[in-house]
Amino acid sequence: MNTEKLQPENSIDEKSLQLLKELQINGRLSFNALGRLVGMSTPAVAERVKRLEESGVITGYHASIDQHMLDNKITAYMRLNTTTSSYQRLIGLCNSVESVIECHHLTGDDCFLIKLCVSGMLELEDVISLFRQFGTAHTSVVLSSPIT
Repeated sequence: MNTEKLQPENSIDEKSLQLLKELQINGRLSFNALGRLVGMSTPAVAERVKRLEESGVITGYHASIDQHMLDNKITAYMRLNTTTSSYQRLIGLCNSVESVIECHHLTGDDCFLIKLCVSGMLELEDVISLFRQFGTAHTSVVLSSPIT
């Protein structure tokens, strides 16, 4: 009996996973540098990355921003319970508030998890008050981020 797992045609192999891991760490690596890190030739890396982009596995390349350099000294997460009818207005507010970095729709006790980066406690208080119109908000301030 063959116990080897069947792989779908579009599955991601180990080399592609290694490439993805390196690109998540540094999306600006050249194909040459990527090849050295994962043991592949530059043309092979270029072809793999192109296929990963075309298949939608790689959806873009993004800058990692140091919020402290932008004078945003406080990172906080706000959990929010709201009604389904408020969903679109809440998303609109999230898009218009500059200190909202991420917004996630959740299952469980809370409806949304919103990541905020603000310059201080007064700004945090102002932002929280903007969202209270949608329901109960619970906010936690980040002390440190040992893994990002």
